[in-house]
Amino acid sequence: MTPVSAVNGFTVLETVAALPVSTWRYLWESEDVRHLGPMAQDWHAAFGFNRDDTTIPVVDGLGVSLVCIQALNRRIDELTAEVGRLGESAEGSPQDGARADTGRPCASFADPPTFDHPAGDTVRFPAGRAISAVAVALAPAAAGPAPRRAPARRS
Repeated sequence: MTPVSAVNGFTVLETVAALPVSTWRYLWESEDVRHLGPMAQDWHAAFGFNRDDTTIPVVDGLGVSLVCIQALNRRIDELTAEVGRLGESAEGSPQDGARADTGRPCASFADPPTFDHPAGDTVRFPAGRAISAVAVALAPAAAGPAPRRAPARRS
């Protein structure tokens, strides 16, 4: 194996999404101490980066986090473009005040925005949430197109 090789960000993202995450503490820590993250054994089973299944090396956690951010950013870009295309096609239709969204990224929300959902529901975003465009991109050859699939059901 070469010292450096490309990864598919969407595959890593799917692996992380399936990774169990919980709160925990080391046996020697007091009862009121809590950490958040996957168990090292689950991490090792999912990625197998190193021989030790009792620790998660910081460099691996950072690398997985960054590739997931890149994959999510790419997916956001794809969805933003799709919303723009749908908005443009809706501009010409005679629906009740249908309009195209600008598709521009928003730095922050002073007032929580609301959107009318086609099913008649209103979608509200919590106050104080920010949306940012991360200025990193996946190498197209390494990542390939985003997979098209139905969203996973969460229980």
